[in-house]
Amino acid sequence: MSMETPPRLRRHLRFMRHETGGAVAWVVKDPIALKYFRFGQIEAWLMQQMDGTRSLQQICDDLYSEIGMKATPAKLDVLVRRLRELGLVERTLQEKSAMLMDRLRAHRSAWRNNQNTILRMRWSCGDPDPWLERMVPALSFFWRPTFVVLSAIVFAIYGVLVALKWQPFADSIALLYSPSRVTLEVILIAYGSFTVTAIIHELGHALTCKRFGGEVHEIGAMVLYFTPAFYCNVSDAWTFEKRSHRLWVTFAGGWIQLWCAAIATIVWTLTEPGTFTNTVALFTAALGGAFSLFFNYNPLLPLDGYYALIDWLELPNLRARSFAYLGAFFRKHVLRLNAVVPAVTDRERRIFLIYGVLAGVYTTLVLLVAALFVKHLLLPRFGAWGWVLFLSLLYVLTGKPRRASWRLTRAVFAEKLGGGRKRRLAMAGVLGILLLSIGAWVTPWTLRAKGSAIVEPAQRGWLRAQQSARLVEVRVDEGARVQAGDTIAVLRDPELELEHINARQRQQQLLVRATRARASSAAADERATSIELAVSNTELQAIERRRSALVLRAPFDGTLVTPRLPERLGEEIAAGDSVAEIWAHGPLVARVFIPQRSAGEMTPGAELRIRFPARPSFTWRTSIDRVESAADGSDLIASAHLPASARAPLLPGMRGIARVDLAQGNVLRALHRKARRILRLDFLL
Repeated sequence: MSMETPPRLRRHLRFMRHETGGAVAWVVKDPIALKYFRFGQIEAWLMQQMDGTRSLQQICDDLYSEIGMKATPAKLDVLVRRLRELGLVERTLQEKSAMLMDRLRAHRSAWRNNQNTILRMRWSCGDPDPWLERMVPALSFFWRPTFVVLSAIVFAIYGVLVALKWQPFADSIALLYSPSRVTLEVILIAYGSFTVTAIIHELGHALTCKRFGGEVHEIGAMVLYFTPAFYCNVSDAWTFEKRSHRLWVTFAGGWIQLWCAAIATIVWTLTEPGTFTNTVALFTAALGGAFSLFFNYNPLLPLDGYYALIDWLELPNLRARSFAYLGAFFRKHVLRLNAVVPAVTDRERRIFLIYGVLAGVYTTLVLLVAALFVKHLLLPRFGAWGWVLFLSLLYVLTGKPRRASWRLTRAVFAEKLGGGRKRRLAMAGVLGILLLSIGAWVTPWTLRAKGSAIVEPAQRGWLRAQQSARLVEVRVDEGARVQAGDTIAVLRDPELELEHINARQRQQQLLVRATRARASSAAADERATSIELAVSNTELQAIERRRSALVLRAPFDGTLVTPRLPERLGEEIAAGDSVAEIWAHGPLVARVFIPQRSAGEMTPGAELRIRFPARPSFTWRTSIDRVESAADGSDLIASAHLPASARAPLLPGMRGIARVDLAQGNVLRALHRKARRILRLDFLL
């Protein structure tokens, strides 16, 4: 629109006056495109003067005469150009033709991708305004104070029931979602309950908007942050002058949804568990309850909580404007690019920065969690093809962020390096680093630790001295097979032998005394001697048990593995010291020694592979049963059962090389782990 052509505002635009805290603003509705725009009081007054008969100079003169504010046609032309970009000013025939072509291209693009993104996809189901108009009078009770009081009572009952029945309620929900209970009937009930509850939720928004005089021309289904949902376009609530009416439209959906959850909880309490009615009520209470409302009223998602926030702050399009401002702020003040930061007030600047950062971080976390979930869902099922599917899906769904990142990268290099070979080399270097980083992130890598292994029997026995004694006899040589109860070695304690001789002599003396007492009919002497004889027998039995313990016998069938045991004959053995070791016949285990610095992630259940020089053509595969620390603290010792193999039998004492699979990760994690192992720990504190 040139300065010589009088501007003309489009017909049928509606102006709604809003006053908040003494500040006046105007909301302009485009009833054809169903778009809403917010302008200041002076801007709205200027727009209302653009009737196609007044030139920009005449409008400037009227502004000075009626309001006392000076303006020039050049400054007013800036506003006209902005209105022209927004589609609020009548266009010439040529402009209409060009605009029609633009709309056709946009329509084709929208038809191709349905204006959907990775985080938000929606499909319209038509215009519900006519039948909503007929429903509002019949449902007028829902907007009366009586309904508010009744709601408070029902919500209180709902809260009390949930508190009293929380454990059975939680157990029932867990049981319904257990894999053994997931049948076709349960799936149909869950989706049916969710659909009915979601439709009632959206009807709450739509009917309340109609009740306060708004229009509702779109309703449909959507997928938001990978979650199925429904939506209802109640943007016409922005035309309401009272902010309370706009907030009521926002909260009406959650209000009626909580009603559904409350009634469902009451029905669930009163019906028999396991019945169809009880199951439907349980799903409805779970899907429409407090947790669902908490998610719905999260202001970082473009749901009810977000729209309530922008109503409260009086900042329409808060999310888009915050991201736009944050992006321009980042380009100008962080990257030092030649970018224009939108002109905003101090209040808007604070809100845009805070909300933009929080919403950006939240969106990024949601994307990362979703990507990891899809990755862990595909890889175990499809292996290498799972990576192909995952990367292809990631590439397709992140088209918009990829294009934005590429444009930003090109802008940085264009301004910082200019053109020519230097810029191309820098961009190639950055692209190479990016591709290597992505490759390191997506390339699977198993983190492993290496150590030594020794074969041992599953059952081992040590023959130990019960008291200090001297080794006087060895009856079995090293490597000999023994049976349970066979004598391996004999110990002797001279003091114990002397005690045994003295005890036997005393017993003999007491027996002689007892015989003489009976012969002389000395009853008192006989009783005293009998008591002393009983005590002597007890002492003798204790000494004989100690002497018997000095005879070391095999506890089970096995092989004596103690080397050069006869060379220890005559050696003084301390109490508790091991004299001989016997390995049982049968199952074998491997003891694996791995340095602690390399095996920090080792846990029971980790996969273990061992290869022995004596059997180089065979690899034993097993899993770790137990992990413990070595006495000196240098190694972690893992124990694992060794499966028997007829092809390559093992013998106790064989040594080999072992590798433990610590964790599944990627090349990036492996490099990070390697760097952490190299750095000194005191520098990381």
